[in-house]
Amino acid sequence: MQISCVSTESEEMSETNDVRQLPNPAVCRAKPANWPNVVFCLVPHPGDCRHARYFNEVAYCIHPHREEIIAKTKAHEAAHAVEPKFDDAD
Repeated sequence: MQISCVSTESEEMSETNDVRQLPNPAVCRAKPANWPNVVFCLVPHPGDCRHARYFNEVAYCIHPHREEIIAKTKAHEAAHAVEPKFDDAD
């Protein structure tokens, strides 16, 4: 059985549907590039998303709400950040 990332509102894996529907607010992740109005798409293989554009094999997001997607991505990363662990064995 092939399982792929199918995102629902709860961002769970699904075994019943192996097709992602993009754009999907539960899946979309993006970060700003170093150029004005350029946004990197962070979703692996967003080929079917109507807001993904490719240049040199890099996916860019042209979603009209991409600034909101960036903010959500930053919040998600902050909420799931892992604190570095240090050994106390001096």
